[in-house]
Amino acid sequence: MGKFIKTSVTPLVVGLIATTLVFTDSLIAPFFMAGASFTWMAFINWTVFFRSSFIDRVKAIIGYIIGYLSANAIVLIGTNLGNVMRLKLINISVASIIAVFLINFFVMYFDKFKKLFMYSISGIFVGMALTFSGAGVSLQVNDPKLLLIIIVYGVFGLLCGIGTNFFVDKINKKIKVK
Repeated sequence: MGKFIKTSVTPLVVGLIATTLVFTDSLIAPFFMAGASFTWMAFINWTVFFRSSFIDRVKAIIGYIIGYLSANAIVLIGTNLGNVMRLKLINISVASIIAVFLINFFVMYFDKFKKLFMYSISGIFVGMALTFSGAGVSLQVNDPKLLLIIIVYGVFGLLCGIGTNFFVDKINKKIKVK
């Protein structure tokens, strides 16, 4: 029975935090959009914070903002360049392909300077993914409300990560799990 208890700590903590997250989302998501749920954003963010340091968590939140801006730059460059080029490859604008290449190139290139400022590659790509995913729930990529949702649910993910680490460690120490 002892082994079962020891191996059940993390699943139990994660299950309880996830349940709390879903409940909290049901209370606040309607303020952003009627009938919506953004729990999925918090779950995605939670993975960024699982077993990470405090500074990595701060960098990821900043990365979400950079990712949101990067996704908007892709759309802006792709749209403006597309208005000039009007060239398609199969079923996609060549301008969109160029925009994706340029922004991703610079995101990865600036990773070389990460010691100079708060930079998180995973945070940036999560931010871009969340921004583009927002279009799947009828939000425009350049909608500031989407950035607010990304930050709020990013903080929820951060809190879930902190809670997971804190409670798992605390319980494991109490039952002396190594």
